[in-house]
Amino acid sequence: MDLQLAGKRALVTGASSGLGAEIAAVLAAEGVAVVVHGRDQTRTEQTAQKVRGQVVVGDLTTDVGAEAVATQAGEVDILVNNAGAYDPESGLSDLNADAWADMYNLNVRSARSA
Repeated sequence: MDLQLAGKRALVTGASSGLGAEIAAVLAAEGVAVVVHGRDQTRTEQTAQKVRGQVVVGDLTTDVGAEAVATQAGEVDILVNNAGAYDPESGLSDLNADAWADMYNLNVRSARSA
């Protein structure tokens, strides 16, 4: 499939594994220069190596972290806000206030910051 994206530059947040890694792979196959973002250095580097992308490691749950990621990533044509997490072992009712705030910051606030 030709999405006519060749020559574009994309930042994919949460791309160290799962859906984000697959999105990065599809974009790279379409000729997009991919900036692979994640919080885990090793996993992010593994994905970036597979797609021949740039590695950006950082925490999007804070303004300072999001600004650092944006600075490292540089100018992009495409932004894929994919950062997030879910623990299927525990429901929201099982989370204490701190864990709930952490999950909110990762799944909601990080999208606003990106």
